[in-house]
Amino acid sequence: MERRDFLKGVLGGGALAGMPLGTFAAAAAPADIGAAVPVTLVSQVDLPFAAALAGRIAGSLEARGLRVARLAPHGNELGRYASVMSILDGARHGHLIGVMDDASAVIVQQLAASRGAACVIQTHHRVSEGAVRSCCTVAGLDSNLVWSDGVASPADRIGRLYAQAVGRGGARSSSPAAVAEDAFASASGASAASLVSFVINTSSIGRGHTSTETAA
Repeated sequence: MERRDFLKGVLGGGALAGMPLGTFAAAAAPADIGAAVPVTLVSQVDLPFAAALAGRIAGSLEARGLRVARLAPHGNELGRYASVMSILDGARHGHLIGVMDDASAVIVQQLAASRGAACVIQTHHRVSEGAVRSCCTVAGLDSNLVWSDGVASPADRIGRLYAQAVGRGGARSSSPAAVAEDAFASASGASAASLVSFVINTSSIGRGHTSTETAA
């Protein structure tokens, strides 16, 4: 699958128009991924704006017919080996989308890698008064994708991108889903924050990789 095909039309227009896209890693959307394969969406409950962004991503996925299982662990849980391994085990044979702080993202991705699961996309989001600035890294893509959305807008571009990554790009309806009032819509300069979102292909977990967890 070509990265140009993967990203073309997903984030088109604005700051992303005309960017070199290269080729897209096959791990992003394996051929056997279908509508029946669930997506696990993990948002850090104590991180400002994480729930709002996770809600918008979930809305984009569900509008495209994907089943989404939502988890909201505390940051302390995301720093514990046993807790993260439990999340990964529960998300096997599908995709895991995380929305959390940078330190938690590193832990989850490293433990996922130890189980043979590949991180397909990672995006850093900076929330400030009036806008959410996103910088997205796609595995194997030379240039980062950078764009900004107004905090009061649907900001569906990240949802469309992640829907493509899990193998479901087309929405069931041509009309965008309404976005409820959330933390982004009420953001102010005083509430500036940063967070990380990412997509992990968990389809390889359990295929020759076993947990070495010991009782804690």
